[in-house]
Amino acid sequence: KMKEINDKKAKLIYDVMEESDNNGFYLCPVDKNVRSIMNVRFRIKNDSDLEKKFISEAEKQDMFNLKGHRSLGGCRASIYNAQPTENCQKLAKFMREFRKANQ
Repeated sequence: KMKEINDKKAKLIYDVMEESDNNGFYLCPVDKNVRSIMNVRFRIKNDSDLEKKFISEAEKQDMFNLKGHRSLGGCRASIYNAQPTENCQKLAKFMREFRKANQ
């Protein structure tokens, strides 16, 4: 049951990157076959300034710790077991809004 929930949470975020209107805005640097369901990594147009803006605007909506690992850069959503599905839905919605405003 927990794996089912975690798969669903990760899918909410990965789906944003795979939507037809994404047009390369969000980039997932991890091959689809080995993607993590606990740490969802992504870049935003490989543009570190846009990623900083994303992180800053997310924090204003009470979404924290989205900065990627210092050696990898980009963004990272850590969605471990304790992270509720609602938070993943909120992040996915924010990602779509941010993309629309910054594409």
